[in-house]
Amino acid sequence: MPDEVLSLIFESGHRMSTSWTFAKSISQVSHRFRGVSLNTPLLWTRIFCWYKKDQIETFIRRSGRKDLIITTDSMDFYQSLPRLSSGGRSPKIKPFLRALKNCTDRWSHIETIESYSSLPIAVMEELNMVDFPRLQSISSLEGSRALSKWKLPSLSHVGGVSTYFRPEFPFLGQLTSFTLHPGEDRLKRIECLTETLYSMKSLRHFSITLRGCCQDWGYTHEDTDWDGTVVPDRKGLILDPHSVPIDLLQIHIEPPADLIVLRKTFESLLFLSPSTQEVYLETSGRNSYAAEDFLLNRSHEMVLYGSTISLQIVTNRAQLPSEDFPVLTELVTGCKIVDSVRLETSMSDIIHEEDPVEDFSNLHHLTLQHCHKLTEADVQLLVQKLMGNADPAMGLKLLELISCRQLSEEFLLDLGDEFGTRVKWKVWGSGTSITSQFQQFLIGG
Repeated sequence: MPDEVLSLIFESGHRMSTSWTFAKSISQVSHRFRGVSLNTPLLWTRIFCWYKKDQIETFIRRSGRKDLIITTDSMDFYQSLPRLSSGGRSPKIKPFLRALKNCTDRWSHIETIESYSSLPIAVMEELNMVDFPRLQSISSLEGSRALSKWKLPSLSHVGGVSTYFRPEFPFLGQLTSFTLHPGEDRLKRIECLTETLYSMKSLRHFSITLRGCCQDWGYTHEDTDWDGTVVPDRKGLILDPHSVPIDLLQIHIEPPADLIVLRKTFESLLFLSPSTQEVYLETSGRNSYAAEDFLLNRSHEMVLYGSTISLQIVTNRAQLPSEDFPVLTELVTGCKIVDSVRLETSMSDIIHEEDPVEDFSNLHHLTLQHCHKLTEADVQLLVQKLMGNADPAMGLKLLELISCRQLSEEFLLDLGDEFGTRVKWKVWGSGTSITSQFQQFLIGG
């Protein structure tokens, strides 16, 4: 195998990992592997804050002119980096940043391993590290700081814990991606999220993770930004529902999660019109809410919206959607524009026999994955209602049944033979997808 091909393989392995260990491991396999790895600059582009000065210099040299990914904190550093963004000083972070000062023109991503850590802005400004022409992403940023001294012409993504960015923050208009991950004690004034997102005029992708958010604490007249500026009393921005298009909206919900907080979150996002919406919903026995309680607003209307909707529900049996909440029916009747749905949930009642066929006329692609309570009778009802129409312009164009425990291989084969390429499936416990016997014949299988 030529060295050039081996180098491409090493680069693929590097992209599949997130740490520095791949480069170290691959360089110690053999003399040849070491030589190829040392001449593959991409392997040396991740620099972590626990590196010593000589290791940082080695990685900078080996990485050539490639973009650098800088990680400014770690579990080992957490005790020494509790409040860097508030002006605190760490005996370790300053030498690390100083060693990287001469290559800030190559920084492309600044990451933090822990979401509650933030970019050490005060230290970086003290070192006059404010010019980053290739920086595209900051994974954890306090949104209230103006960063008026910074030059970030390529910045397109930020992440953080704050729902509020001050209007003078100079980079809102150029952001195309925003990732919000507030913790249990960091969620304040979720209503501010509407104004924040609306200010991001180029926004195409928004992701929010609500993990342990039991309360929206709200701002009071005594609250201040971390730089001492008083947060003004904000009035909610009123926008028409689904009036601002974006490409992707991702919502990740983990327990314990308060129903009021979640509903306020969905209300703050109501003005967005995503092409694709992906929702991960995990509930627990710590409250009495069923899964459908999180999917309906205060008017009992479906909160999910998009031409493509993916919904994964992870919960205990007592909190599964009830028989009175056929989730697929609720999705297509609550969102008239939905064209493609992916469901992953241990439930069987996704539609009812009495549901009008016309409700599903816009649905062309349905994927059911790991729906372990779904029976063969349930699927028969589904295909009869959604695929039995003789008019080829009506009904599902594609049904995918992926690893549903109660669907036998024989049943799936018969289904595939009946509907041909309109059905794709994989047997529970099987490592490969299987097509119908007729399809296998057509492709020479």
